[in-house]
Amino acid sequence: MTSRSYDIYFGEALCGTAWARSVQGDDEETFCIEARTKFNDVQEIGLNRARTKARYIFSKDGKPRRIDISGDRGASVEINISDNALNYGKRDIPLDRPIDFALGGNMVPLLAIWWKEFKANQPGTFRTLIPETGTVIDYILEFKGNTLRSSLGETFILDGEGEISEVKPDASDFVIRRGNRPFPKWNFKRHPEQSDYRPPVDLNTQDVEIEDDGKIIEATVARPLNDTATSAGIFIGGTGIYGRHGITATIDTGYHQLLDDLARQGIATVRYEKFDQAVSTPAEAEGAIDFQTLCHDAKRWLKWL
Repeated sequence: MTSRSYDIYFGEALCGTAWARSVQGDDEETFCIEARTKFNDVQEIGLNRARTKARYIFSKDGKPRRIDISGDRGASVEINISDNALNYGKRDIPLDRPIDFALGGNMVPLLAIWWKEFKANQPGTFRTLIPETGTVIDYILEFKGNTLRSSLGETFILDGEGEISEVKPDASDFVIRRGNRPFPKWNFKRHPEQSDYRPPVDLNTQDVEIEDDGKIIEATVARPLNDTATSAGIFIGGTGIYGRHGITATIDTGYHQLLDDLARQGIATVRYEKFDQAVSTPAEAEGAIDFQTLCHDAKRWLKWL
């Protein structure tokens, strides 16, 4: 069994630790990597304490076939992967090419084991899935002198045996260093997701949706408790992995607090999802949106108000 752990720092602050270890697959035709990630509370970057665990099943040639991810806040995802499609449990998402790898939140230890076991620590271009969003990218690794560079702007420092000892993202105060922390044993209880927005009791909030030509957009309206006349503002959210409240399982951008404070000052706000629920992936939705479309959507919400 191969095991790796890496500590994640922002400046001098320990933000978290990521682990991965290879274990026996469910049968002779599969290879399994278990992974764990723990984040700490780091207020200066809006990082919230959270833990996730994952199980990656690979074919004997290193292709990912199933991914299970769950968190202590209730979030979970299950993905089955074939050469032709991804299945997130609702429907198949077609693939134009087979997936080579998957980069989750515990990417460094996961990559360290997969790269050694299946690629003999050699560079290349790998068709890679981001399981939390469904995005597929070409992840390129190439040697630059005594270091390894990635197409995501990471510099990998290698030890004397060619294994990853440190990772430095470009233009960032983050650094990831190899450690020796023991692999944790976690059992998560099933409970509702805690990354959801919790409406303040001192405001009048309501979740609504609007439909136009079969397109469903979810939104949240926040306004003062009293019935006095108020101004209104439209706020477009749902960018990337963040929903309309600016929250993920581990990061809270404070976006919802800003809009709630506006409501306390007498300005009603509508925050809504930017992505069409009918599309397959966030990447597909992002590519289909232009400025005129955003203006059109905002105009519809103003009319709805």
